[in-house]
Amino acid sequence: VDIWCEILNIDRQRVGIDNNFFELGGHSLKATTLVLKIHKIFNVHIPLSQVFQLGTIRRLAEFIAGATKDRCDLIETAEKKEYYPLSPAQNRLYILQQMEETRTSYNMFHAIIFKGDLSSEKVEEVFRKLIMRHEILRTSFEMVGNEPVQHIHADVVFAIEYYDLAPHECEEDIIKRFIRPFNLANAPLIRVGLIKEVDNRHILLLDKHHIAVDGTSMGIFVNEFVQSYSGNQLAPVKLQYKDFSEWQRKWFDYGMKKSQEDYWLSQFKDEIPHLNLPFDYERPAKQDFAFDQVIFEADRELTGKIKNFVSENGVTIYMVLLAAYIILLTKYSDQEDIVIGTGVLGRTHPDVEQIIGMFVNMLAVRSRPAGWKKLAHFLEEVKDVVLSAF
Repeated sequence: VDIWCEILNIDRQRVGIDNNFFELGGHSLKATTLVLKIHKIFNVHIPLSQVFQLGTIRRLAEFIAGATKDRCDLIETAEKKEYYPLSPAQNRLYILQQMEETRTSYNMFHAIIFKGDLSSEKVEEVFRKLIMRHEILRTSFEMVGNEPVQHIHADVVFAIEYYDLAPHECEEDIIKRFIRPFNLANAPLIRVGLIKEVDNRHILLLDKHHIAVDGTSMGIFVNEFVQSYSGNQLAPVKLQYKDFSEWQRKWFDYGMKKSQEDYWLSQFKDEIPHLNLPFDYERPAKQDFAFDQVIFEADRELTGKIKNFVSENGVTIYMVLLAAYIILLTKYSDQEDIVIGTGVLGRTHPDVEQIIGMFVNMLAVRSRPAGWKKLAHFLEEVKDVVLSAF
């Protein structure tokens, strides 16, 4: 019950032993976190697919009681070295950045508005503390021999960039100047700006390279900034990103890499389809990241119908929307072999929940929406392929 309350962020009073995890707000990523926490606390590994089949505390408890113990290995502190290997996630981004060194495609930008008194000196002091607290924020990336490596610096030069809003200038003009390419060989891979406006209003600008942080990391970072600025003591950091990177490499070396490789090779053993959509422009010879987006909201009635459909079919909202998206693409393209890229948290061990770093993984989920299939049949296929890919 405690695990469910933590993951679902709900009160104990709402959790009964026969409530369904997904009806209380669970989804695939939260189910993955549930599997990791159960493994760590009970030393029992529950396959993700079983969480969908069992679904309740009563049935999960019965599974745990009858399961063979499988001790969850702890991540140990890595030995001190001059350089450390990159994780697969970092390696992927390092290669992509080298291909387009002058682009900002992998910059992660956030702007936070502050109203009221704000001490710029204290803000800078807090950022210096956080950079010293998290090694990945003072890590640079370079080639040693034929391999990219990460080098953790004992200290780095850091200063906030201060901006005053000119009479005929807008925030967007400053932000455009503020966001610029990072040189991965120069730490820190984070820059901070502070725009001073009228009426005691400030905008804090944060720009980080994705090789050092992911979306979850930003939540951790902002929370620690607020806590530290407010004068609250932060709990000591037990593990750093390099510790995870070293553990993951050993995990792969123990044979897990082969099973991962076998799965993905089986998914793409035949020709990989190229999606032929009726574009309004020619596809450029060189990728330029130009795009547009349409933002809309589903109203309460439609949302309710989707949630009811999800409950009746034992799937998640993500799976339903993914299936609908695939069907849309197959109608537009007249193709019955579709590959969708989807991001996953990549935090595959319970010890890495509070580590700042790059964990995100992109999965190529392949489905075959043949025209003769019933919706229920295809939705079950999407569920299976998503769970196996996760």
